[in-house]
Amino acid sequence: MQILRYTLLIIIFFFLSCKEEQAPMDHSHHHGDPVQTEKTSNITMPAANIEMASELQKLSQETKAINSYKNSFKAKKIFEHAVKLDFSQRINQTVNGAYQSLLAGNNNDGIAAINDVKNALKQSNLTLNEASQKQIDQVEAVLYFRKGEIENCLQNHNEESCILPLSEKSYHTLPEGSTKAIQIIEQMLGQEMDLNYVWLLNLAHMTLGNYPESVPKKYLVPLGADEKSKLLPKFKNVASLIGVDDNKLSGGVVIDDLNGNGYPDILVSSWDLDDQMFFYINNGDGTFTNKYKEAGLEGITGGLNMIHGDYNNDGYEDIFVLRGAWMPYGKFPNSLLKNNGDGTFSDVTKESGIYSLQPTQTASFADFNNDGHLDVFIGNEDYSNENFQCELFLNNGDETFSNIAAEVNANVKAFVKGVTTSDYDNDGDIDIFISINGENNVLLRNDKASNSFGFNFKNVSQQAGISGPVESFPTWFFDYNNDGFDDIFVSSFSMKSYNNLSAEYAKEMLNLKYSSETPVLYQNNGDGTFTNVTIRVGLDKVCFTMGSSYGDLNNDGYLDFYLGTGEPDLKAVIPNRMFLNEGGKKFEEVTMQGGFGHLQKGHAVSFADIDFDGDQDVYAVMGGAYEGDVFFNALFENPGNENNWLKLKLEGTKTNKSAFGAKVEIVLNSNSGTRSLHRRISSGSSFGENPTLIEVGFRKNENIAAVIIDWPVTGKVEFKNLENNSFYKITEGKTDVEKKKLDKFDFKLNAHHHHH
Repeated sequence: MQILRYTLLIIIFFFLSCKEEQAPMDHSHHHGDPVQTEKTSNITMPAANIEMASELQKLSQETKAINSYKNSFKAKKIFEHAVKLDFSQRINQTVNGAYQSLLAGNNNDGIAAINDVKNALKQSNLTLNEASQKQIDQVEAVLYFRKGEIENCLQNHNEESCILPLSEKSYHTLPEGSTKAIQIIEQMLGQEMDLNYVWLLNLAHMTLGNYPESVPKKYLVPLGADEKSKLLPKFKNVASLIGVDDNKLSGGVVIDDLNGNGYPDILVSSWDLDDQMFFYINNGDGTFTNKYKEAGLEGITGGLNMIHGDYNNDGYEDIFVLRGAWMPYGKFPNSLLKNNGDGTFSDVTKESGIYSLQPTQTASFADFNNDGHLDVFIGNEDYSNENFQCELFLNNGDETFSNIAAEVNANVKAFVKGVTTSDYDNDGDIDIFISINGENNVLLRNDKASNSFGFNFKNVSQQAGISGPVESFPTWFFDYNNDGFDDIFVSSFSMKSYNNLSAEYAKEMLNLKYSSETPVLYQNNGDGTFTNVTIRVGLDKVCFTMGSSYGDLNNDGYLDFYLGTGEPDLKAVIPNRMFLNEGGKKFEEVTMQGGFGHLQKGHAVSFADIDFDGDQDVYAVMGGAYEGDVFFNALFENPGNENNWLKLKLEGTKTNKSAFGAKVEIVLNSNSGTRSLHRRISSGSSFGENPTLIEVGFRKNENIAAVIIDWPVTGKVEFKNLENNSFYKITEGKTDVEKKKLDKFDFKLNAHHHHH
């Protein structure tokens, strides 16, 4: 009918008005206490921490009305306003309110609003035109689908919830959400084939335990790519069993020994300014304690990403929290948190001179002038009406920083989504790769210069051949083929397929042509140029990547990686994807066999041997952008393998203490000859931080012939007689290595009880 013609416009508007990525609240569908927090009465927080906390709180309040991710606030305003409107506008706004309720996680409110609309239309004896009816159906279908997820995967969470292929343990015991979604979607598909809803139909059937047999043949889609069998055993998600499963939105993770007891702790953030950071201390006995209050972090909120490094060379890794990205008004401060070495942190953002108000989610610690102090390069998002540029904070050596980006040609002005640093040309200084969403990427080569800083950056993107993908996002340097030259991986986040992710993934599964850009792997040719080897290594896939990192899952010495996928849209429910490096020649997908096909939105990732048993576990921050799109973080425990391992903790003396920039070659001998593994200590992936510890694996028939360390300041040293399956500390300038002993432990899987 004529009256309701503009339902379509409004809803199209609000489906499109979310061209940003992420946002929040304290999500109180936690079950019970997030790990036992010790009761302490007299925690005194440093004044600067209190000041930062109140600044963040104030920003949260001020931006509430314009924040497109504050969805329950929006829904409430819309419903309040709707009752005052005439019939057709009221219908319109009620559907709009239902959509905001969906985004807020208030699915029952949304369903009630849709029912009000249906009743009103029925009583007035009106039928909608096709387009308007379709919009209502779409909102209602996703409302019911998400209701099923909330009731089953969140409120009755277990370690197999939402991981493809779903096991019996993860089928929905409360079937109403998926059952209703199936009815609505089948009716919709009768009118028009939309692959987004075809994909959701397949998933909904699977949640009820009747995939593939109940899916009409014409709508059947494979849930994952074909995988070569027996590449990897299944990893178990133990996060909720040991209580390190913070249930919030997309955010960052840092894993490292942050309190000096030798064991890797887990620090996690969630991107909303109302979301508290959590600090899980590793007790070294299989249990963890959340000590964010004791650490002085109460009120330190937000942070879509975090990086770490020892900026003041006191032997304790400090934390840099990044904020404001994806927000058109994202003039939010980052936070530099100085690690006091006793399990507490002090906010030194202002006193160190690194305070600034720009939208960012990416930065890298590196020593660009090799003076033994870590500098920070920050990638900011530039908007047309602002003049936001990248910043390069040079460490003055006295716990303060100065931004010299303009003086050394590092003040790139672009919509920067990822930065990573490495010495790609092996000339002894650290270069910068910048991933930009919407235009060509940039490689800045660090050259010696006669300016007062002694160095300068040159944009060598054209000659190096690294411009794509245009719609890129997270990125990292790693040596995927162990030839001694660092390669570049840059993943994509395709704006032209926005709100269409499920359809794009379904197209890949059905071998249809898709329009999303794929990730790109650039192999370093060793002469300053790179070759795009994406297709050759089998990585031409639909990977809408939000967070990611790399490590070695099977201790074969070749680096694998995990991509946290998704987009803000609530119908974008696709698996996160894991790729295994086969001898530096090809990447094989192991998502399903390894148990990594988590359907909730994936964000920052960290590979780390958390239980000290010699193999790397994988921690993943889960959750999307909109307030209601929360999920429990995952920790995939490595079931182990027969291969060997070696751990090295490097400590710089002339080089920065964290040893960032140091290059490590592990020479291995076996009957079949010699090979080398190559690693470099750096801030790693632009989304998720691994420990600064070097953790390598190698085959069971191999032994360590030598370890060669190339210190950025003092050059190469060789160590022999290192034993397999051992942990050493190596200090710059010392000829002896120090063997460390840390006991491995089993995760105590019942240490943490969930209350339902």
